[in-house]
Amino acid sequence: MCYHDQLLSERLKQISEDDVIVFDNHPTAYKLIDTLNERNINISGFSYSTDIIKYVSKYTPFNIILADARVNHEQHQLEGMSMMPALDNLNIHTYFFIADYIAGDDLYRNHFETAQIQSYLFKSAAHHVLLNYPPDLNTSHEEGKYFIGNLTV
Repeated sequence: MCYHDQLLSERLKQISEDDVIVFDNHPTAYKLIDTLNERNINISGFSYSTDIIKYVSKYTPFNIILADARVNHEQHQLEGMSMMPALDNLNIHTYFFIADYIAGDDLYRNHFETAQIQSYLFKSAAHHVLLNYPPDLNTSHEEGKYFIGNLTV
């Protein structure tokens, strides 16, 4: 078992009934959702990804947390700072997230609205698990890249 799979397995063991879990849209997120469902661990889930929301509502009995937002059909996601107040009272146990780039321990996204939401969720979550292996960000190409968070936090 590779280190990443081991990390995911360990993190799943720490998730309990009724924990609030946040998922970004990534193939591994679907596997995590299926695994939690198979183990009958009924969580409350949030995602800004409309694809994840659809999947969770169709295939699991999990509670889905929805926030006031606009739908960006092109990006398949919810957007807008109007959703942040709804997230303020969540006690987010784990945020399974993705990043477009990494520079040292700093994580970045290409899309400003996505980075805003992710940064907010990142700061609010007790635990973070990076689902992908983003390429290194060449510091001469930082323009148009938006900070999400730092892995050492």
